[in-house]
Amino acid sequence: APSQPPAPTFVSATSTTITIDIEPATSNGGSPITYYQVWYESGGAATQFGSNSDTDMTRTVTGLTAGTVYRIYTIAHNDEGDSTQSDNLEKAATALPDAPGTITKVSSLSSQTSIALSWDKVADQDVETSGYYLWMAADSSGSSEFVIAMNGTGQREQNEYVVVGLTAGQVYTFKLQALNFNGVSSFSSEYSFNACLAPSSFFAPYRLASTTSSITLGWGEPLDDGGCPVTGYAVFRDDGTSTTPSVEVNSDSDSSVRSIPTLRQLEVTNLPSGK
Repeated sequence: APSQPPAPTFVSATSTTITIDIEPATSNGGSPITYYQVWYESGGAATQFGSNSDTDMTRTVTGLTAGTVYRIYTIAHNDEGDSTQSDNLEKAATALPDAPGTITKVSSLSSQTSIALSWDKVADQDVETSGYYLWMAADSSGSSEFVIAMNGTGQREQNEYVVVGLTAGQVYTFKLQALNFNGVSSFSSEYSFNACLAPSSFFAPYRLASTTSSITLGWGEPLDDGGCPVTGYAVFRDDGTSTTPSVEVNSDSDSSVRSIPTLRQLEVTNLPSGK
C-alpha cells in the first residue's frame, strides 16, 4: 500500500467551503496510486467527500456550516490497498479577515524615538478576528525588509501600539495584517514615519528691505531640527491690528515656498500702507 500522505495544504475557504491541495504520498508501495480520498469531520464520524473516481489534486469540500472548525485528511489508494490516513488539516468554514484600514499616528503619545500607532478593528468573518501583526521596516541603506514589531495573536481588542527604540532622523514604514482561525489577511496600506520632532523655535526674522506695501524678511536656521532635515519654511503675518500672526503669506501665489529647505528670505507683498 502507499505510504502515509502528508497533511493536505490549505488553499482558501468561504462560509460553506474549504479548498485544499492534496499532498502526494512519498512512496506508492510498488504499485501506482490510483486515487486519493478526502475525509472531513467536525467532532463526529468522518465523512468522505467526493468519490474514488476524483483525480484532481485540488479539492473543494462543500456544504459546510459557517464558522465550524473541520479536520480534513486524505488517504492514498493503489491496487495493494489504502494508506494510513494523513495528519489532519484543521480549518474553519470562513474567509480570511479583510485587510486592515489606514494606520494613523497618535501624536500625543509619540516622541523622537517612539511612535504610537492606531487602527480600526477589522470586522469578524464567520469566526472572530483574533488579533493583528504590525510589521516594520527601517529604510536605511535602501533596505525595506519588514520584521514583526508587534505579534498581537489572541489580542483581538488591541488596536493601538507604541513602537519604541527608534533612531532619530530615520524613516520607518509600517503595515498591518489581521488574524483569524484560518490565517492572516492581506496587508494594509503602508504608513511611513520620520522619527523626529517638529523643529524648535528660532530667532525672530529680520528686515532686509521694505517699501510702502512690501517687506523683505530674512531668517536663520532653527536651533534644533528635531532630528530630521528641515524641508521648508512657512511665513506668517498678522492683519495689521492683531499681534498674533495668523495669515500665511505667499501660500496662494507661491505655495512652493514651504518645500524649499534652503529658503532664507522672502518678500511679503500687498501690505496695507502705514501698518
